[in-house]
Amino acid sequence: MAVSRWKIGLRPLANQVAAIAARLLRGVMFLWYPSLVSVTVLEQSLALSYRVTVRGRLVRYQTLGWLPLYCARTLFSKEPETIRWLDSMGGNDVLFDVGANVGMYSIYAGACGVRVCAFEPVFTPYFILNSNIHLNGLSDRVRAFCLAISDGQRLDSMRLSSVGMGGAYNSFGENTTNEAHGTFVPVFEQGALSWSLDDLVYGQGLPCPTHIKVDVDGLEGKVIAGARRLLADPRVRSLLVELNHDLQADQEAEALIRASGFAVSASTGDRFEFRGMRYSNMIFERVHV
Repeated sequence: MAVSRWKIGLRPLANQVAAIAARLLRGVMFLWYPSLVSVTVLEQSLALSYRVTVRGRLVRYQTLGWLPLYCARTLFSKEPETIRWLDSMGGNDVLFDVGANVGMYSIYAGACGVRVCAFEPVFTPYFILNSNIHLNGLSDRVRAFCLAISDGQRLDSMRLSSVGMGGAYNSFGENTTNEAHGTFVPVFEQGALSWSLDDLVYGQGLPCPTHIKVDVDGLEGKVIAGARRLLADPRVRSLLVELNHDLQADQEAEALIRASGFAVSASTGDRFEFRGMRYSNMIFERVHV
């Protein structure tokens, strides 16, 4: 359904007005804290959200910070190939969303009736991810795990490039100088536990996914390396992986996916560049076992 331009133009203004009103309301309520009324109002005013419609269902995304708001406003335009891919799924499908961040696509898939296991190891987006699940009443379909997905099980550090809501370009168990990220000084190091997808499905009892989405900022090679058995499972029908064509690990990951019986059905080409490296979303469909 077409939306008039003046309505689109009012949306950012409306969000700014709502944010200012919420701040004023919180300031007033703090004068009466911790009464029952003030606690309730503060909790509700913190849950600022952006609304979209998914298959006739109203979906809300929390917008605590500029990045979650940007992701919500560009849900249908930022990665249209991802939306088309999710739209092809139904109620019998299971999606593994590796690197779910604040849950933009996990929530979208859940609203479409898909069962979702969302993996996000960083504490700030993990908070919003769970808030979005709760906000939309999707805990029966979307389950979030605070895990780093890699090529094995170990304790290590998430080296964060920022602690903002929905931040990205972090590193798990890597030096601060590596192929994918260049050199950066982490602003915070968070303890984290990693598992491989093979361990989670065949050792820990998670349901076998029919579709897998991987977006982990240059560490996709380790995710794929830890999913060799899963890639050979005929129940897995497709993958959407963000690959960096300049990284040897990602080249090896693509080769492993192809050798496991998948072929590219769609690619965005060089979707964007970051620090001189080229990234693209590639969708792989199973063609044989």
